[in-house]
Amino acid sequence: MITYSSALRERIFGATLMVIGVISNQWILTQTFSPDGVIEQTSLKLTIWIFDISCILAGSLLFLFGSAVIERVYRHASWGVLVISAGLLGLWLIAVEQIDASWGLFRVLGADYAIYSAQANVLRSGDPRGIYSLEALQPRLQDIYDSYLHQVARATHVPYPPLFAWLFRPFIGPEPHIGFILWSILNALAGLYLAWRAAAFFRETERPVVALLILSSYPVIFALIVGQPALILACAVAQFYLALREGRDLRAGLYLSLLLFKPQYGVLLGPLLILKRRWKAVSGAALGAVMIITGSVLVAGVPAILQYPQAFSQMAGFRTDFPALMINWRSLIIWLWPHVSDESGMLLEMLLSGGTILVTVLAWQGGWAPREQRFPLLISVTLIATLLANHHSHQHGGALLAVPLAAAVAQADLSRFTRLVIIATCLLPALSYTLMFFLDILVASRFMTVSLLLCYGTLLAELWAARRTMQSSSKSSVMRVQAT
Repeated sequence: MITYSSALRERIFGATLMVIGVISNQWILTQTFSPDGVIEQTSLKLTIWIFDISCILAGSLLFLFGSAVIERVYRHASWGVLVISAGLLGLWLIAVEQIDASWGLFRVLGADYAIYSAQANVLRSGDPRGIYSLEALQPRLQDIYDSYLHQVARATHVPYPPLFAWLFRPFIGPEPHIGFILWSILNALAGLYLAWRAAAFFRETERPVVALLILSSYPVIFALIVGQPALILACAVAQFYLALREGRDLRAGLYLSLLLFKPQYGVLLGPLLILKRRWKAVSGAALGAVMIITGSVLVAGVPAILQYPQAFSQMAGFRTDFPALMINWRSLIIWLWPHVSDESGMLLEMLLSGGTILVTVLAWQGGWAPREQRFPLLISVTLIATLLANHHSHQHGGALLAVPLAAAVAQADLSRFTRLVIIATCLLPALSYTLMFFLDILVASRFMTVSLLLCYGTLLAELWAARRTMQSSSKSSVMRVQAT
């Protein structure tokens, strides 16, 4: 059997990287993968060149100097992340400008704001039952399209409690473009707060890097682009996590109840609190839910509440509501098996989602210890499982992970590979959308889905390793006690 020294393996790997960089050049890739022998996208050409140069540079350093140079680069990697994140913000500005120039306001940019505005206008008109009626929403949305796009609108349901439409009314007072700016300012402030909370787990020198990494990530910017309230809900999740960590379970439950505005995001966290018998947190969530339901009844009446389930009708099918743009098992099935029947696809989705939920529940075995290193890992795994197993899960939902993942990176003893996967989850979808495949939401969604799957797997492996370590420590302690 042939054995190789670590130095020789490093040289072989370095030489391999250099060969990959030389082979994967623009001309060879064009002839191999482009049907007409032409790559027209400037952004894709630039990405190929960046990849080539990176492979050749990294391979050369590894071939000449071995792993010592890689260790040095890793110790100073925060500077690289800072530069990339700052560059990403510039790329996002270019992308937003191009979105506005290509599609106009409220087609992609502010698309969700437009439908929220239509719903709030229906409520203000004195027709509370109409907020879940496409027939009532369509003319309100068409008014906005007639003013800005001159296209035929297509109304969609807004599956939020009636209280949301009432709270949104201040943003429909001015002209729609002014209302969208005000709504965007509120969400941008939520994003800044989220970044500040996440960065607080790190040393002062690392905080700007973490904040920029979160602010330039795909879920955060995409939520701002379309006008989603995901960043506000992400702040609620952040406060939920921090309250649990401080032992303030009642307050944590109150923050968790805010997910009732997007109930699909609480489908695992709520039952897990019951499973772990955190009755104060459950009471807080129940109290918050009663307040939201009561507020909805006061502003819209009982008939509107009874119409609320109708808002989920568009989500029931396997191919409804643009599933290819989501970040769940459903989108992955449609990508990898595009000709699957709706019945088979739904069955496969249920099996994969059920398996994900089962694995997550098993990961929670053991005591409740919010101060331990395992806790942010468990919350992160639960939220990722929620995004993957949900039937309706769009890209902006990834913002919910910001604070728990940041806490896991800062406090848990994670492997280098896991840290790189988490950083890649923040960077790759954004780089895909702004550089590699310019303004291609479909490809960015696939990057996001695959990144979440890798993140889920690596965090589960970290939890397993941490549990083994704790069991070994417990056995050692018992043996020492018996020996004395």
